[in-house]
Amino acid sequence: MCHLRDQGLVSREYATLERLQMRRLDRTGWLSGGDDPWLLALAAIAEKHPRRVLDAGCGAGAFATLIAAPEVTCIDSSPAAVAEAEERGLHALVADIQQLPFADGTFDVAVANWMLYHVPDRARAIAELSRVLTPAGRFVGCYNAPGHLGELWSLLEVAEADDGFDSTNGPAELRRAFARVVVRDATTAVLWASRARLQAYLDAYRELHGPLTAPDVAYPFQATRRNVVLVADRR
Repeated sequence: MCHLRDQGLVSREYATLERLQMRRLDRTGWLSGGDDPWLLALAAIAEKHPRRVLDAGCGAGAFATLIAAPEVTCIDSSPAAVAEAEERGLHALVADIQQLPFADGTFDVAVANWMLYHVPDRARAIAELSRVLTPAGRFVGCYNAPGHLGELWSLLEVAEADDGFDSTNGPAELRRAFARVVVRDATTAVLWASRARLQAYLDAYRELHGPLTAPDVAYPFQATRRNVVLVADRR
């Protein structure tokens, strides 16, 4: 089993959200140029003019607050995440994406950003996301592409993470439940102004990768953020 699907690790990692928040690159670094995956995802959602949107694996709810729809429902397996989303004024509940507590055709759009690699039965989760969508519904999800932050991981001699769900295999898995899948590339630069700032970012991975030490190189240090937005339509 891919370690990112180890449910003991997932429970420990998301019992609180401090490390998740620090893995957001804009918390420790500067982002510049290219296309931001969140903006591309929000545009993909807006194209459907949705009334009802599901954010599955919502985390603290930062993305959900940006969705332009009359009704946004958030779910997460982490009670801490749901509590933080509720503090933002969002409708949120603890739920399992493999068994969604919603009727068929409830939502116009379902979002699942950077979370399907944590799901033990991903095929079931994708089928559930499709089930709760209307016949004209859409799935939108931000994920990584090969070479993501490659300049950093190569210096640290850390093997590129086998996420289990990314731009390489994600489209094929989505096609089992959706009629049409499009990949929208999002590549930007991230720059850490100091070794201390990069170390703060790496410390957020200590549960996932163990202790990591920021390289002793010239700063600012720049790497390439390689993401995709996967857009899947039921018809």
